[in-house]
Amino acid sequence: GTWFNFDDQPASMYYELIKTTYPAVKAKYPDIRMWGMSTIGVDNKWIEDVLKMGGGEYMDGISIHPYTFKLMPDLGDAIHKTLKLKEIIKKYGYNDETMPLRATEWGWPSCGINGYLNEAEQASAFIRMMVLNDHYDLFEQIDWYTINDGGDQPEQEQSFGFIRFMNGKIPYGVKPSYLNACNYNKLMTDAVYEKNVKIGDDVESYKY
Repeated sequence: GTWFNFDDQPASMYYELIKTTYPAVKAKYPDIRMWGMSTIGVDNKWIEDVLKMGGGEYMDGISIHPYTFKLMPDLGDAIHKTLKLKEIIKKYGYNDETMPLRATEWGWPSCGINGYLNEAEQASAFIRMMVLNDHYDLFEQIDWYTINDGGDQPEQEQSFGFIRFMNGKIPYGVKPSYLNACNYNKLMTDAVYEKNVKIGDDVESYKY
C-alpha cells in the first residue's frame, strides 16, 4: 500500500503487483483472506484508482490505517473519509460482505508532548474509536496499534502501546488504555448498538 510507497509509484504498479501475487498465493492457500491497499491514512484517490482498474478482483477486503495522531477520532477527518471510502466501494459494485473494510492499524501515541495525547486521553480515544465504529458502521474489525510501548521515553513513535516498555521503570505495566479496553470488552461484548442520543451542544450519548 501507500505506506511503503516512498517514491510515489502510481496505483497502476500496485494493481500489477496484486494481479500477479493474488492468484499465485490463492492457488497454494485457497482459504486465506488477502487484504489489499493498507494505506497510511484514508487515501481515497489512490484506492479508487486501484478499484477503477479492476483491483478489487485481486483482494478479499480493503485495509486502511486511519490514524489521526494528535486528534480524537471524532475530531480528525478519518471518519468522514472512511464514510466516503465506503461509498467508493459501493460505486464499484461491492458491499460490506463482498469487500469488507478493516482498520488493520489504528491507535494513538500517549507521549503527551508536542501536541500528542497523554495517557488518559489515549484511553478515552480507544473508547471513542469503538463506539463511533458502531455508530457509523465503519469497519468489520479494528486492530489496535500496538500492544506494548517500544521505549520508556516520552517519544511519539514508541508510545502507542496498551502496556509499558518491557525494560522500563515498570516493566509491562498497564496503561489506562489497557484498563479501558478490559472494561469495554467486559461491558460491551454482547451489547447491541441502538442509536445516538444528543444531550446538548457539546455532549453526545450512544445507546446500546
